[in-house]
Amino acid sequence: MFLFPPLFKGLKMIPRFRAWSIKDKYMQEVDGCDLYIADGRLWERYCDGYYGDLLRNVTDQYIVMQDTGLKDNENKGEALYHKDIVWVTKYYMGDSFCPAQIGVIEWVDDGWTVVNKDGDYLCELWDYTYNYCGGKRGTIHSNPELLNA
Repeated sequence: MFLFPPLFKGLKMIPRFRAWSIKDKYMQEVDGCDLYIADGRLWERYCDGYYGDLLRNVTDQYIVMQDTGLKDNENKGEALYHKDIVWVTKYYMGDSFCPAQIGVIEWVDDGWTVVNKDGDYLCELWDYTYNYCGGKRGTIHSNPELLNA
């Protein structure tokens, strides 16, 4: 359900997540206070006024997205997450020149990749951040209209 990229020897990475509320249409950090991940599920801590803190499984009420570990160079180092919409500047694919276009961050095969709205490969995410970064524009959940731009 959640994607964990391979870790390099000696490098510790603590994955960060955010969650989109399907019902209420807002983004929330999965920070371990109100929402946290355990046993492959998303849990919400709440107080019922009688028993104190209780937990409930809310996996089906949220869409969870993982931080890629890379930053957007155009937006003051803002974290890039799974399902973010980004602007890919002009780039080369093989020996042909491709025009700038909107892309979505996805986990494909064994790495973070930027794909177009049809799911076709545009570039690797690391290549985007260093060479083709046009800036993060939003997410597919909070800004779906950007995919039709």
